[in-house]
Amino acid sequence: MGYSEILCHICGVSFNIGRLRAPGEPRTSAWNSSGYRDGQSFIDGGRNSWIGECERQAGCMLVYRGDQLSHKRLAGKEDDDDDDAKDEDYVVGTSNDETDVRNDEAMEYEYETPPESRSGADTSEDSDEMSIDDAEADIQYREFVDGLRKPYAMLSGKFSDLDHDEVKKIRTFQAQHMKPEDEVTLPLFRPLSGRDEDAASLHGSDASFENDEPEGPNRSRDKLDHWWTGKLSSWGHPLNGDKVCDDYIWEHVAGPDCFNYKGYNGNHISVEEMQGCNTSQALIPKAYIEDGWQPEDGDEPWEQDCSFFLSGLNDQMPSRDISSPDYFPARNGCTGIDAENVRWNVGENADGSQYGMPFHPTCLEVYKRACLKRYGSLAIEALASWWLFTTSWEKFNSGWPADVMRGQDQVWHHGPGDEYLAANPCIIPRLEPILESARGQKVGDARPPRVSRSSSFESLPAEIHRQIFDYLSMVEVAQICLAVGGVRALAQDVLRDRLLSVYPHLWELWCDKPYSRWVGTTAGELGSADEAFYREEKEIEHVVEVLDEEDRQEERECCERYWSDNFEERHKRIWGDLCLEKSVTSLKDGNSDFARFVVGLTEADEKGGIKGLKNRERIWKQCQRILDRIEDLRRQGKIRENGTAVLEASQIS
Repeated sequence: MGYSEILCHICGVSFNIGRLRAPGEPRTSAWNSSGYRDGQSFIDGGRNSWIGECERQAGCMLVYRGDQLSHKRLAGKEDDDDDDAKDEDYVVGTSNDETDVRNDEAMEYEYETPPESRSGADTSEDSDEMSIDDAEADIQYREFVDGLRKPYAMLSGKFSDLDHDEVKKIRTFQAQHMKPEDEVTLPLFRPLSGRDEDAASLHGSDASFENDEPEGPNRSRDKLDHWWTGKLSSWGHPLNGDKVCDDYIWEHVAGPDCFNYKGYNGNHISVEEMQGCNTSQALIPKAYIEDGWQPEDGDEPWEQDCSFFLSGLNDQMPSRDISSPDYFPARNGCTGIDAENVRWNVGENADGSQYGMPFHPTCLEVYKRACLKRYGSLAIEALASWWLFTTSWEKFNSGWPADVMRGQDQVWHHGPGDEYLAANPCIIPRLEPILESARGQKVGDARPPRVSRSSSFESLPAEIHRQIFDYLSMVEVAQICLAVGGVRALAQDVLRDRLLSVYPHLWELWCDKPYSRWVGTTAGELGSADEAFYREEKEIEHVVEVLDEEDRQEERECCERYWSDNFEERHKRIWGDLCLEKSVTSLKDGNSDFARFVVGLTEADEKGGIKGLKNRERIWKQCQRILDRIEDLRRQGKIRENGTAVLEASQIS
């Protein structure tokens, strides 16, 4: 089958989302869509036509991240002649442990950056340093990059006696915590030469066309790298000598007009906005548990009576032809299940008990609120039944909006302009301050304003004000309220009703239900907290054993009481709010200034919009389609009133 992605069954977007960091951002702000399986936590600077080809004016840069020789040495694989760029044993960025790095001096070396490549240096075409002879420039760059090997060779010798895990920790710390200003940064293109300037000004490169490809700006973008040269990462460029570009490892850092399709552009969406985009969860049939499902601490109320239950979290969805996703924590002992959009053997397994429904935890929260808005209660069982009836290849891969369809390639296509698809629809950084500014603002009551000579508009009867408001837009009403204080209280109900009509997905106006404890965290964060708690438990257990061996019974009993009596306190201290529901900033109580809120939304739209709110609207509309389909299936007798499915193999296609 080859690589084949599992997508969120609710919203249609991949869990394997990458991000190209913008200049000046830390290394932890970049990650590739395949996680850490290919040995790096960033998007490489290699050139491939299918990932999109950035032009000179895009403003993209390359950051040196090492070379293959040092990677093999550090990983203990000098004799391995396989493709080390895909070495699964070398893992960068999987550890957050910033301690126990015993040889800091070995890593605190400085790079000497060539003058034309220093961060912040002038790399424009008008720079005097860009007019040097091609041959001389190539020699300078070649010598410069060769020099970059030396610190890594030194590291290899220093750490030759360490085991593989220790080497990975040290490499992780060095790789992920270097400051942007200390990095080796190069322009994506080599300096222009005089003979190349005309071609570059026409085509955005510094080489002319070859072969029989038509000239001009209409040439297809996905073929650019096959005929244009000049990029520092291209094959055969003097920077790499006679070796392929994979000899050196470069990170692609996005400029404002980056065309790299392997990750969303960090200039256009922040790390905070993308929180949770790689995290998945699944609805698992209780029939999948061989010993029978049992209630657990942390179960959501609906899980008791539903025939499905929630899995733990997963931060890296594997290809369906490789393995099942691993979930943490292992709820009801279930560490993994085939989370699928398509059930391939329906005839043999009509109840779907060997599969789970994959989704973003945030998407389930949107669905819950869509149910509350329509029914006043949740319909999780019906959602699972809808999934059972839509798990054919044809049904799942049809009917998605155009922006989602653009992304649904064999590997997710991170198209420019579609960044909002990866924005968190629940925890929205740009929406939160707008809600806070309007929350708890006392604006008086809706009594008719007292007649005042200072404003003829204020002196009008309330009925006239309401009629005038009917002819104005929501923004115009809000602006009048802020300008004319006497009508501000009167217009609150008008503005709230308008908001509910225009933004039904803005549940902060009508719902204060907290988000699930699964929202706002990741499997990695939960795993780290669990490991820390386990270490403390083992330490206390060891103390008890020592006291017992030394026959210090009174102290032993005291320690055991602490161990038992302070369990919850210790658990809360280590886990923090990772296991708690997340509160919502709600304007439901009515004591809010909706005029201020409307103006805040308008100003945010003028500054580029709120990506998380736009994504929420998209998912909300999809949830409405899901609920409509559920009602259709009910009318057809395929879903019972309690939400369970009437399953026959012939009915599921």
